[in-house]
Amino acid sequence: MEIEIRAMERKYEALRIHDPGRISRLTASIHQHGQLTPALVIALPSGGHLLIDGYARLAALEALARDVIEALVLPLSEADALIQSHRFEATRRRSALEEGWLVAELVQVHGRSQAELALRLQRSVSWVSRRLALVRVLPASVQAAVQRAQIPPQAAMRVLVPLARAKAAHCERLVEQLEGRKASVRQMEALYLGYKQGDA
Repeated sequence: MEIEIRAMERKYEALRIHDPGRISRLTASIHQHGQLTPALVIALPSGGHLLIDGYARLAALEALARDVIEALVLPLSEADALIQSHRFEATRRRSALEEGWLVAELVQVHGRSQAELALRLQRSVSWVSRRLALVRVLPASVQAAVQRAQIPPQAAMRVLVPLARAKAAHCERLVEQLEGRKASVRQMEALYLGYKQGDA
């Protein structure tokens, strides 16, 4: 069904990385071929809809000044819809950090146990525990830098997670010194190497 974009609640936008390049490609595709895959939403008691999956599609449609988004309404609770959207994914798997944000949301906000999530997400309990640990070890300011695509998730995994485990304050300081500039995986690895080889 078609749903008005301006009436869509966007509660879970922070669970995904904002990737301008992907949104640009998606915008071009939708302009040429139309929206090929529906977004996933749930109906709210207020009569509106909550967007579960399709934030990049929504951004692309807004860039094209469209008023509506094609969506599939899931007859599920918020937590069950989030779990189902993870299982539906085929074209673009979430990064480990995005999976960590999802797991943290389901555990901390929706009260789901790690054992239940392992079963529902078709993963091991250790996988759930590792994803949760990622979110807990990385400082919030560093996670925000990954969310806005300043730092690639691969760089966060290879460089910032080990650094945060050793010295969280140094991890924050390194990201702070980027001063909003984007850094590639290779650049972040070079910075980390310089940090390890440097003195106080």
